[in-house]
Amino acid sequence: MQVPEVVFPIIMVAGIAFIIWTVIAEARESQGTPEHPPPDGFSQEGDQSSKRDETSPIMPPSDRAFAETATVERARRREVGRKNMLHGAMWFIGGLVIMVVTYLGTAPGETYIVAWGTIVWGGYQFFKGLSDAV
Repeated sequence: MQVPEVVFPIIMVAGIAFIIWTVIAEARESQGTPEHPPPDGFSQEGDQSSKRDETSPIMPPSDRAFAETATVERARRREVGRKNMLHGAMWFIGGLVIMVVTYLGTAPGETYIVAWGTIVWGGYQFFKGLSDAV
């Protein structure tokens, strides 16, 4: 089975576009630009302005603020973990697709591309995200 010659440039352009998109997303995240609005009860700047009554006798204000900060950090870590899982899965599948398409496009005895770097990186990023999301 012969793969049309136009398939390889399309795969390369898609890979480069994905790399650029990933770099831009990471830059936004490092600058603190949120892609999603903060959870209810919290402002954009990260300070916790709780909607609950601050005079609650159950927990002193300092402990309550600490608990809310920890909750926000856990939620943020889970969100980053899910994003890493998604990006890792996309890298892994992209590497497999490149390998399969080039394998199917070669005659017996010819060389084909094994995109082991993208496969390994995707697996690493996926499992790193999985450990953060749990």
